[in-house]
Amino acid sequence: ITGGSSAAAQMVQTHETVMGADGKMQMQEAKKGFTVKAGGTFELKPGANHVMLMMLSKPLQIGDAIPVTLKISFQARAFDAGNETYVPVK
Repeated sequence: ITGGSSAAAQMVQTHETVMGADGKMQMQEAKKGFTVKAGGTFELKPGANHVMLMMLSKPLQIGDAIPVTLKISFQARAFDAGNETYVPVK
């Protein structure tokens, strides 16, 4: 997950929480995004890894449903199986 877009914000970024040089936890952009391993899960939550909407187009209210489209990328890999013939459903 490398970011996203939303009509509610000019920027949608991936953020992580890390230990700062001063010994306090701080938030920063996760420049490489988040990796979800095959068959795995990845938890997003406040105070940890999360998606941040920035430069909001209007104030948001608690409980608002905000549509967000996440930007993801996949790594192409060799795969010997799966050479089935594709037959479209009619």
